[in-house]
Amino acid sequence: MKKARGQIRLSRDEAAQYLARLSGSMADGLVRLEAGDVRLPDTLTFNWKFREKDGSVSLEFSFKGTRNKAVRTKDKREKIGDSEKRPYEAKKVKKALAGYWKEIKRSVKEESLPADMESVSSLLAQYGKMARPEWKDQWAACQEKILMLLGFLEKGDFKQAAQLTGEIDRLIKICHKAYK
Repeated sequence: MKKARGQIRLSRDEAAQYLARLSGSMADGLVRLEAGDVRLPDTLTFNWKFREKDGSVSLEFSFKGTRNKAVRTKDKREKIGDSEKRPYEAKKVKKALAGYWKEIKRSVKEESLPADMESVSSLLAQYGKMARPEWKDQWAACQEKILMLLGFLEKGDFKQAAQLTGEIDRLIKICHKAYK
């Protein structure tokens, strides 16, 4: 892995000229920097960031790309999930589930009912639709155990729920090791 950073103090006109030179060399796929030449991939993601605070102005540009790897296209994203926004939505649901999972484990320990078991069931179903094919079976097994655990909690069988908690944690750990 190569890394380099640089900083040059320039006037506005000089900064514009510097960026124009960079943009010309980017089109050729090779950018010459003070730290050396950088060969660019064919496809880049452009990010920018602007901040103004207490009279100070910051404007940052960055380009990211991957060489020698297939670029993930819209078509591939649609195959993986329901929509182009699948990764972000899945992440939000996963975080919500993680929060509920902590609450469920605490409830089992304290032998009390978690606050909102209906939301957990809904999130489980929602996340199941977003599961990737390579780990969909493991997710289904985990989801089944969680639903069983919720059933035990509703019946007040905290002993069975406690046993399932350990089993579910083990399944989660195995899945994370294999697919993260």
